[in-house]
Amino acid sequence: MQIAHQLVKLYFTTPLHIGNERSDYVSSNFIMHSDAFMAAIFHAWSRLGYGKHIPDSPEKLPGFAISSLFPFVNAPGNSKSYYFLPKPRWGYKIDDDFKDGQEKQPGQNQYDIYRKQLKKAVYVDWDLFPKILQESKLSSVNLSNRLGSYFWIGDDGVPLETLQNIVRSQIVPRATVSRSGTEDTVIYYVERHYFKPNQSGLYFLIYYEDEDKQLRERIEKAIYFLGQEGIGTDRNVGNGKFKPEFCEPPEMQIDDSRQGYAVNLGLYHPSSFGELQHMLHENRTTSQISYELIRRSGWLSEPYQTWRKRAVYMFSEGSVFKRLSDSDNKVITMGSNVDVKPQNVHPPIPHPVWRFGRTIFIPF
Repeated sequence: MQIAHQLVKLYFTTPLHIGNERSDYVSSNFIMHSDAFMAAIFHAWSRLGYGKHIPDSPEKLPGFAISSLFPFVNAPGNSKSYYFLPKPRWGYKIDDDFKDGQEKQPGQNQYDIYRKQLKKAVYVDWDLFPKILQESKLSSVNLSNRLGSYFWIGDDGVPLETLQNIVRSQIVPRATVSRSGTEDTVIYYVERHYFKPNQSGLYFLIYYEDEDKQLRERIEKAIYFLGQEGIGTDRNVGNGKFKPEFCEPPEMQIDDSRQGYAVNLGLYHPSSFGELQHMLHENRTTSQISYELIRRSGWLSEPYQTWRKRAVYMFSEGSVFKRLSDSDNKVITMGSNVDVKPQNVHPPIPHPVWRFGRTIFIPF
């Protein structure tokens, strides 16, 4: 199954800091959510003279959707790249008293044992991801040498050194110095992430809903622009710069099993209450629906840095929903954009500030 039209690798040349809900800089994410990168693309469009293509209403779509930014690593001496995705939540039904190392008890499904092991995983690679979704495929995977690892690869032939140091973190001190000299210098700390040069980084997927060649050109120009400007926090001191590489995404081996579910690869905000109601409505005793909500807020970019966006809750990556149509077994995009422009500010902001909640869904 081809789940996207384009895959973009970002090789970072400077440290990366991605802000989170904490008010300080000590903690940082090393992935970037789809809504934040979409906002960065729109901001780049406004700087490059493509402002007329930015949606001006919730009904207007930009013609494409993206996944969130996830880690990848190139195996040393090997042309193969390992792309990681968030482990699907996929409603685990395991006896809480069952511990690792215990033998399978009567009535326990072998799949339950694998699920218990996989609870330790955070990111799984491109080949392991569909096997988690398909019960019949997971029993063929040897997970014994992946326990305790943050990144899981289902290929036994991959040395564990490949999984080590994909990204490393460092906390560095910074200082705020008073311009007038009347205030004390304030020391604070920032967590920065470093990827292996030319070997690891972040990638994301692009799904084009509009087959417009000029749209692709605009997106690629925006990505090159962001590579020079940087993404994330502290771009003014050189953080977040990267070199992009545009690739063809590998196929994902998902059988046409029609289990009736779908998993999202980016943050999702439902288009309507009816859509949400359908995707979450199922018999609780048999349902595999599982999701997590994430609060999204943050500060506006220049020239409105002192204003904060209104907060909105969205479904995090890897959530599992009931598919809108059981007969539809192809990749789709769903969701809506939300205007989070702050209210009652002076002077008022003359344009919408979008939190984009439309992303790619993989059916299974």
